[in-house]
Amino acid sequence: MIIRPCTAADIPLALDIIQQVQAEFCRKGINQWQDGYPALSDLEKDLSRGYAYIIEQEQQPVGYFALCFCDDPFYSSIYDGAWLCAGPYGVVHRLAVLPSMRRKGLAQAVLEYSVQEARKQGMQSLRVDTHEQNTPTLNLLNKNGFTPCGTIFVRKHGKRAAFERLI
Repeated sequence: MIIRPCTAADIPLALDIIQQVQAEFCRKGINQWQDGYPALSDLEKDLSRGYAYIIEQEQQPVGYFALCFCDDPFYSSIYDGAWLCAGPYGVVHRLAVLPSMRRKGLAQAVLEYSVQEARKQGMQSLRVDTHEQNTPTLNLLNKNGFTPCGTIFVRKHGKRAAFERLI
């Protein structure tokens, strides 16, 4: 497995991966990413800001995620809990792995990669959010040292379970 920066040529494949995950969420009754988000414009913004990454297996894109080291406005208010630290943090957004590539350790590798990159950037923690119905991601975060911190609200998408891992 290789994690590398996304290129403009990768964007159509990344969008296809996300659309497959959206369809899987729909089949499983998970109300995450069912309103047109993330869209092509979200991936293009990630790319232009240098946040976009591709996960490759055998030289084929099998996943996508965004990793940023900036304050996220949706993380400025947290309810029913608190963040573990107030210092600088990194954020993983839009983590999507092809359904056919699940349970191969790819998402776990992304989290470890993100922690290492956050450490290099001098961050004190890494934050992630997910839908409360997204049991696979909730389990992944719990198994990889992320602490449930409370609830955040993101745009029109509603509430999300918020997690943080100290570095």
